[in-house]
Amino acid sequence: FIDYFGVSPNRLFQYETSKYLDKYNPQEAACDGPIMSVGVAKRDYVTLIKALAVLPECEAELYISSKFGDTLQKEARIPLPSGVKIMGWVSDEELLHRYHRARFVAVPLEETTHSGAGINAVLEASALGKAVIATNTGGMPTFVKDGETGILVPPNDVEAWTDAIRLLWTQPELAHQMGQAGRCYVQRRFSPAEVGPKINALLDN
Repeated sequence: FIDYFGVSPNRLFQYETSKYLDKYNPQEAACDGPIMSVGVAKRDYVTLIKALAVLPECEAELYISSKFGDTLQKEARIPLPSGVKIMGWVSDEELLHRYHRARFVAVPLEETTHSGAGINAVLEASALGKAVIATNTGGMPTFVKDGETGILVPPNDVEAWTDAIRLLWTQPELAHQMGQAGRCYVQRRFSPAEVGPKINALLDN
């Protein structure tokens, strides 16, 4: 919009918000639980599972299901490493509990230009103080600041996923630091208190 159409930057804002900002628990921000991955839209769980197969010390829970269906579970039924579990659908309340105990959150995506793919999972994780590893597709660089709030990896790159997971798994203090930076970033850019007035002003105008 800025470069092609010449729209003034002060007319543009992100409209996404995170519903979990008020559910943050400092005592659960740093956790030694499993890696968590959640969602179905544009997901590439096969690449994630292949990366985890190289890291037998890592435990992960993959929530490849939603109230809209669980067709991805069949696609991801490749041989699973011993520490990886494919989980069934859980309620929003239980999902929040699982986020709290996660070590960090992985969002593997297919190569796509879809700017919204995976952002709900990223915003939820960041709001709860969890570092995020995500595939660098679509609009993901807007939501994960590479090296600051998490790690972005190229599409279909098993080696890059392996390196990123190993880094955060073996350096929990780094994962905690990125999680805290992610929460601050979401508060600053994607909180309802920040976004709501901008939408109201746009409609009033």
